[in-house]
Amino acid sequence: MLGDVSFDIYDWLRMFCRTFLHEYCSSWGIKFPVQFFVIVGVLHHPLAMIMATPLCLYHTDMPEFHQLACSLLLAAGICFLSGSYKFTLDTKTRNGALQYKVVVLLQLVTICVTRGYLWFTRLYSALCKFHAMGETSFLTGGLVAGALFSAFNVVIIFGIGAIVCIKLGLFDRSEERRVGKECR
Repeated sequence: MLGDVSFDIYDWLRMFCRTFLHEYCSSWGIKFPVQFFVIVGVLHHPLAMIMATPLCLYHTDMPEFHQLACSLLLAAGICFLSGSYKFTLDTKTRNGALQYKVVVLLQLVTICVTRGYLWFTRLYSALCKFHAMGETSFLTGGLVAGALFSAFNVVIIFGIGAIVCIKLGLFDRSEERRVGKECR
């Protein structure tokens, strides 16, 4: 878990520099849009930076912490690996298109279970425990980090839901172009 924290700190600093200080570090790569920084740097990374280290120090026996940490890291791995595989498929063939749809459905189920069901139920349980124990600092940190990460999860769930609707043909191509224009 602390490895994830250190990566989040590194990634946050890299994103900040590539978003707001790009003229000084242009050799690091392309400039990131501010929207990307807000979604990942403001809504996602603070959870690890605000809550994971204190939980590792003071609440190692809390099941909700371990369930969330393991399930979210596992889900990230599943989605990253299956997403990498998905981009190697030849979707012009029937077999490739079918495999692509299966991978998209796998990603949808993984994200909905972990970022939807597990996240919200375990967050609520952990916050109730902090309140019952009188842990005001953990309750406050959990509310702030939990609200930010909950917003991130909702964005991700709706994003994968829109992708599934488009890729499985639930929208026609004109609807896909309209949705794409609204997202820009």
